Amino acid sequence: MKRRFSAGGTSPGLLIVIILVVLFFFFKLLKATGKWLGIIKPPTDNADPEQQKKEIEKVPTPGTLPKQPQAYISIANQLEQAMNHSGTDETTIFKLLQPLQTNELIQVYKDFGIRRNYVFGVEFVTGDLFQWFQEEFSGWFDGDSLDKLKAIYKPTGLWS
Repeated sequence: MKRRFSAGGTSPGLLIVIILVVLFFFFKLLKATGKWLGIIKPPTDNADPEQQKKEIEKVPTPGTLPKQPQAYISIANQLEQAMNHSGTDETTIFKLLQPLQTNELIQVYKDFGIRRNYVFGVEFVTGDLFQWFQEEFSGWFDGDSLDKLKAIYKPTGLWS
């Protein structure tokens, strides 16, 4: 009889999934630690939140929107949750943004405003939605996602 691989009853497929999950969180922790130690500098280090807030207020409010105002605030909050702390939920971010029209994307940007993100108690980024995107998707593995987000927001003229 042939012996099959066995690690205490764990199947090889499950073992591979566990290894991939551990590696994923290891690299997320490494990225956060690098920023905390000052090895990796966020692009928003020199940004003045008050000035940013004034710039966002200058963005014209879109005309008629297909959803109630609270829906766009909810989307902005869900985007924050998808990027907050040490993880990034790309699937949620794209599910929220891809079906939106140009004027809706503008409203989500305005409703996101200026927010702070803390990782392990250290301020990670303070900025608008685009600065959060740049911070979350600036790693070696995330370049394509940042390009996709820029393409989604391109029709708004807010982010190039």
